Amino acid sequence: TAKLMQQCAEQRLREQRSVEQLVQQVTEAQKNIKLVQMKLLQGRRQTVQEVMEESRGLLQRSAEAAEDQQRQRCQLVSQLRALETLPVRKGKLVDLTQ
Repeated sequence: TAKLMQQCAEQRLREQRSVEQLVQQVTEAQKNIKLVQMKLLQGRRQTVQEVMEESRGLLQRSAEAAEDQQRQRCQLVSQLRALETLPVRKGKLVDLTQ
């Protein structure tokens, strides 16, 4: 009976150790999951930030291009108005050499 009691105690000890190891593995897995989730979240945030910066740059470039185009149109309009104010000869030119 002493041997059986000792074997039973040893078996309980082994089972208790295996349960403790299993609990440890589960807690480590949960920690790893949290770390992976945090890394994924940081990666997504960084991607969003990069996309936002890129879109800001594109919007700025398009605004600058539109501003340049508007400036060129204003210059052309002012040149046309300047040409319109020039005196125009309405009569025929007389060629005295004929």
